[in-house]
Amino acid sequence: MITIALDENGDFEGFKNLGESAPLYIAGIVYDDGGHDKDTKYEMQRLDEYFRAVASEKEDGDSVCCYPQDLHVNNKGINNTNVRRMKSRLGESLPEFLQYGTYKNKKIGKFPRQGQYRITMMLKSNTGKTILNHKSTSNLINDGYASNLYVNMAYSIVSRLVFHNPYNLHVTKVKFDLATRLVPVKASDQELCRNYLSLGYKDYKFDSNRAPVDYKNGTMRYFQVANDSNYRTALDLKLLETNRLDLESDWFSVRSIYYGADEKTSIKYAFLYLADVICSILNHNKTGKNITQWQQSFVEQAKQLTGSSQNLIFMYDDIDMDYEAAVMAYQQKDYYKVLTTLFKSKHSNSNFTSYYWKQWFPKIEEWINNIKDKEAIEEAVRQFAKYANSNLLKQDELVYLYNHLEPLVANLEIFEASKYAFYDAGITAYNHIGNSQMAERCFEIAKGFAKYCHVEDYLLTLKRRVVMLNDQYRYKEALSLAKEILEYEDELASLRELLVESGDVSSISKGRALSLCGQVYAYMRDSQAENCFKEALDQFDEQSIDYNITLSYLLHYYIDMGIRESYERYAPIYFGGHNDVWNQFKYLKDMTEDEQKQQSFKFAFYVYIKALYTFYLDQLNSEKRRDLFKWVQNLPKSSKSEHLNGHPWELIYKYFALIAVTFKKQELADECIQLTQTVVQERAAAIDNIIAGGLVEYYTLVGKSDMAEQAKELFTNNEIREHYKELLVYMFR
Repeated sequence: MITIALDENGDFEGFKNLGESAPLYIAGIVYDDGGHDKDTKYEMQRLDEYFRAVASEKEDGDSVCCYPQDLHVNNKGINNTNVRRMKSRLGESLPEFLQYGTYKNKKIGKFPRQGQYRITMMLKSNTGKTILNHKSTSNLINDGYASNLYVNMAYSIVSRLVFHNPYNLHVTKVKFDLATRLVPVKASDQELCRNYLSLGYKDYKFDSNRAPVDYKNGTMRYFQVANDSNYRTALDLKLLETNRLDLESDWFSVRSIYYGADEKTSIKYAFLYLADVICSILNHNKTGKNITQWQQSFVEQAKQLTGSSQNLIFMYDDIDMDYEAAVMAYQQKDYYKVLTTLFKSKHSNSNFTSYYWKQWFPKIEEWINNIKDKEAIEEAVRQFAKYANSNLLKQDELVYLYNHLEPLVANLEIFEASKYAFYDAGITAYNHIGNSQMAERCFEIAKGFAKYCHVEDYLLTLKRRVVMLNDQYRYKEALSLAKEILEYEDELASLRELLVESGDVSSISKGRALSLCGQVYAYMRDSQAENCFKEALDQFDEQSIDYNITLSYLLHYYIDMGIRESYERYAPIYFGGHNDVWNQFKYLKDMTEDEQKQQSFKFAFYVYIKALYTFYLDQLNSEKRRDLFKWVQNLPKSSKSEHLNGHPWELIYKYFALIAVTFKKQELADECIQLTQTVVQERAAAIDNIIAGGLVEYYTLVGKSDMAEQAKELFTNNEIREHYKELLVYMFR
């Protein structure tokens, strides 16, 4: 069983106008009894004795303190000195008690401790969870409305500790000891009072002997924003959402921390007193001047208090939503979603991404490494293979997915067809980043499972191998294999004609084979490329992805060969029916996500910017140049920023650099040529050579021959270094 005891620190409602000058958090402890049924009860006794022992100490002439009264400043503030003294003593001795169950090396309690403590915290970042800050967000959950921030944070941390606890994913029994929250609101502030009433909060009724003076005289109204009913309702919903119907509550208490308890009743509040002390110590001993530094301080303090780095410090921040989504996906056995969520988190703008990637996300990756569920793994493989054929794929994400799924696929006896699909998709992954050696490895493994797949599927795998051979500049071998594939496709086409009794049967598979032949011819600068591409287009629906891909190959061929007239005949089809070059640019800028499912934005822009530099520099007047350069500079913050990843951005930025230097925009040119070297993070030899070739081209253009020679040293082997002009052609430039 775990015991959760929580208190708070900070100005959640903003009544004190502290802004970002002080931290906001809900914190406390999680005590895990390790399955020893009576240990939690005994720990409450130990805590009570510990607090009493600390209070009774008399050092250097100090008077003894009163427990529990001197754990908290009373209404009149007359015990301020004792509270400071008590908190100071607790701060010095608490690490010893939490770690060893002793005070001044003396055993506390009748029985030795069986369980262990973890400090827990939900700390609000400066931004919080942005989805709960939008003006359009309902006032029922908007963090800026009434006490919603506190409520949302409280529910978040309780839910985290019970349902998505990284150190105990399947909590079965919980003791809840939570502090309630009373919010004082000026009775004269009618609008604010209405806000609380509109959310269903009611005026709190005090016992006459505990009522504050401002409540008695009517100047303040008090609203209870967290009680047992609120928490229980939230937990009930979470139980149903997570299908955790086996969770048992041993004790459910949400109450005010009572510091006037006598010797017999103080033990009932022991865990809540500890939560209060933890909150005070963490805040008092924090270092730094901003939320990032405070968070680091809290992590270090928690480690010092418990003697362990395995505490439960979380951020109320967008990055935490990624954590929860990943853990929920793991618990639902959607391992593909786990990995895509983790990859997405790597690119989060949160200030706490690095902390989560140090503390929490590697733990989830470790869980993935140890899964044994064959059906769930096969489903992840199915989704991975589907994504590998998506027009919106991110190349570095594809490799990340492969790297984490591959050990599972290799070590488990899953269906051979699933293994084939996985390694086939792996060829795609490594082709995209120019790693032909890994692509070759995937091909050889996939070939071993070829008898478990359809013939057309294996032909598709062979087509991926042609791409791999192109990446190694083995064009003759690539052409031989491409022709062999085309022969098989012709035989299959003949069978289709017999089956459907028609002489006019188009074949997507044959179209892809023709398109592939065209690519190899284009790399060899052979005019047969044009006919192959045109024949391939005849096999596809004009609205299909395959049509757009092959059309882009044809356009690249025309650009590379300098055939402007033919380029201009086909370019409008590719660019939304627009003949004008500048309208084509607008078409690309305005492409919707749905349109990009059929036509990749970044590959389309690669065609455009390459043609612009090759054919249309004379059409760039000062206004158009200004718009073009402004667009590329703002790209990381634009709606297209999601697509700013992987190949061919190294080529796109190269052409921007060449255009910029042509129009004497040297600063922008330098910026873009540097980006060619950093924009593709996951890459191998083929892309490294593309980047090196771009540097040679750029530095040669600007007259820096020494730097051009240095760039040649970046080529991955002597062959490419000596023959880069002949090899880096077509879509390698």
